[in-house]
Amino acid sequence: MSTAGAPAGALSAPAKATKKSWETWLRAHIDPAWRPGEWDSVRWLFTGDLDNPRTSSSRCRTRRCDVIVRAQETFCTHCSDQRRKSGLPREEFAAFFTPARSRSLPLTVVGPCTLTRDGVQCVRPQVSGGLCAELENARQEIRSLRQERDRLRDAMRHQLGQQLDSLITPDLANRVDELTHHNHQLADQLQRATDENTALHARANSLEQDLAAARTGLRRMIRSENTAR
Repeated sequence: MSTAGAPAGALSAPAKATKKSWETWLRAHIDPAWRPGEWDSVRWLFTGDLDNPRTSSSRCRTRRCDVIVRAQETFCTHCSDQRRKSGLPREEFAAFFTPARSRSLPLTVVGPCTLTRDGVQCVRPQVSGGLCAELENARQEIRSLRQERDRLRDAMRHQLGQQLDSLITPDLANRVDELTHHNHQLADQLQRATDENTALHARANSLEQDLAAARTGLRRMIRSENTAR
């Protein structure tokens, strides 16, 4: 912004800026005639003419795309992604690609950007979803980066799972074989113990029967001796 129209005794930039002090300073230093047709000194709204060589922003390099980008001769985020996927040279892609989205009228200003931070509203013109071109491009780039992050995270998890499987599977198989063998040994020991227990029960029953017969015989012998007397 030019200061050619500023008064000779214009104030210096405020050291501790407030909204009022900045407004006073800006009004004293902004030339009302700066960038005619682009700068609205009444509304304090600047709408840059993309065909003006002094404007750093421009339309997307793709001829059929109306998205505004920061620098000259560059693609917007959507076209840049599509060109990379297509593998076409820049010149050929820019000449023939048609974005699959609704197109807005070039240089049509709906109003200023709706973003407000710390009480200050962005004065760039809206281009999509209530946001200016810079913020819309940033939102698309963030969305693309998040998708790339998710893709890389899933690929990393898959690769890590394969590495863990390759490390764990041999040891796990050996451990399963070892536990299976040990289980068979315990089953054999249990069967032997069961057989021995069954034999002991049968032996105990036989001894109890022998003992009962011996007691019966002993009683009979005692009775016989008592009778003889």
